[in-house]
Amino acid sequence: MLIGSGFEDDSEKVRHTGLHHTAYEYPSMGDLLDTYTRLKQQGIVPHACLDHGMTMSFYYVDPDENSVELQCDEFGDWGRSKEWMRTSSEFAANPIGVNLDPKRC
Repeated sequence: MLIGSGFEDDSEKVRHTGLHHTAYEYPSMGDLLDTYTRLKQQGIVPHACLDHGMTMSFYYVDPDENSVELQCDEFGDWGRSKEWMRTSSEFAANPIGVNLDPKRC
């Protein structure tokens, strides 16, 4: 796709350096799930859903193929979340987390 004079979109941008993703935090899991439901009704579904331990994160692709993370803090307090990341053997063993099915939340 041509973008301005002499510029082209990079069809392999996911594999290259640059902006990888942006993240937006919701106040609660209920708010995150409400957004998931609203977007799904419009045919917009996440490409990945992860329980990171300290956050529940749903990853979408925007129209420019950037990844957009919508998430909520499971602890409701970033101080507690950071402490969990520093001290949790579960996080040390698997810092990425596990796949999550939003329909089961």
